[in-house]
Amino acid sequence: MVQIESGNPVFQVANPFQKIIVSTCRKRLLATTLILLAPSLLLPAWSSPEISGWKITYTAAFPRKCEVFIAPAALKAVNGSGEELIAKAPLWDAYVFNIHSKTMCFLPFAKWHKQPAFMHMNELEPISDKHLSDGQGVFLGMPVVQFTFKSRSTDALFWQDREKPTDCVVRYCGTTKIPMTSVQRELIAAWLGTPRTKELPLFWGRTFSDGSKHFTLRAMAVAKQQISEDIFVVPANYKKSPNVFDVFEHQNQDMLNSVADFAASPSSSKGNAHK
Repeated sequence: MVQIESGNPVFQVANPFQKIIVSTCRKRLLATTLILLAPSLLLPAWSSPEISGWKITYTAAFPRKCEVFIAPAALKAVNGSGEELIAKAPLWDAYVFNIHSKTMCFLPFAKWHKQPAFMHMNELEPISDKHLSDGQGVFLGMPVVQFTFKSRSTDALFWQDREKPTDCVVRYCGTTKIPMTSVQRELIAAWLGTPRTKELPLFWGRTFSDGSKHFTLRAMAVAKQQISEDIFVVPANYKKSPNVFDVFEHQNQDMLNSVADFAASPSSSKGNAHK
């Protein structure tokens, strides 16, 4: 039914049944539109792209906890005390910074690659095929190569209280099943203070001649997962420092506190009395 008002056609529904049909169609059209728009309404306006990578969580002597994120062309390491490392291909320069003090040290590849570690002062004994190998094994569900060999533990810079070097047996476990470049492995070793090897280290520990055991490094979790690209963005407006020790101020204080506790212990005083 059509009426003409002011020269314009106006469509009217002829009977109540047609009104019901039109009303139902409008409701269905509205419901369909809301369903189609729902995903875009629920999602944030912008989300960071993600890439496939690996996350390894370590516990260690210093620092207490460390997380390493491995991507095909980037690497990030995060210490529980606030120190972080970011390096990216193709140059693999290292940006070492502290999120608490907002201090950053830039280390070109040629500089960090020459030194055995970022923070550890003791010389690291290399691991090679000449060491006695226990063969293949499994650690945290990952296939690993195991090395066990006799060694002698000497005092590092801060630990000068033992009268003589102590014999020990070193156990090392590492895996090659996590895809990464040799530069990424060397970065991780320098950050963790472990020898550079062909594997990613998962465990590094010593058993001393008196039966006591000490681990330098132990992986607690290994997971393949999606990683946000945002974590590999180097922060801006940090205070620049030429000395990497400035970045590790919290860890340095932990080390000094541990040295003070050790020096005040009865066993330390007894050892010094014989010198």
